[in-house]
Amino acid sequence: MNSMESLSQQQIAPSFTEKVFAVIVLLLSSGAFMNLTVVPDQGATNTSGMLGMQVLWTLIYGLTLILFSRHCRRPFVAFFAEVPLVVLCALAFASTLWSQAPALTFRRSVALALTVLFGVYFAKRFRVKEQLRLLALTCGTCIVFSLGFGVLGLGTPVNAGDNVPGWYGI
Repeated sequence: MNSMESLSQQQIAPSFTEKVFAVIVLLLSSGAFMNLTVVPDQGATNTSGMLGMQVLWTLIYGLTLILFSRHCRRPFVAFFAEVPLVVLCALAFASTLWSQAPALTFRRSVALALTVLFGVYFAKRFRVKEQLRLLALTCGTCIVFSLGFGVLGLGTPVNAGDNVPGWYGI
């Protein structure tokens, strides 16, 4: 094996930008900051979704596709090697056949498949130790912002009910 082959087989460490991207996706996936944009009971019957979030997730999924294909030698093989996850995505897509809202089910199935793709990218791109660091950073960010938002009373209260003021946070 020559030196060029060994260099191409070595994985380049994730950049700072990739780590920031991963933390942002983890924050958004956890639902952090959603109570700043959602009015209670707004999403109960609304099947069209929020346009801003759809655009944001489209950008995130596009960037995930680019990063996954750039940093994985054979991206299709890597994705389809995760058989249980592929079966789960296939079941979601198949459910459009019996769904009462097939367009919505299809849209959410695509979102599921692309979210699974981010998970595969995250698992393959970052070592376990780095994954734990990024998850800890995500949780720490949630804690800090929740405390700040709680003190300032910003956002929509979570679990507000009759004679209960609710909890502010992200």
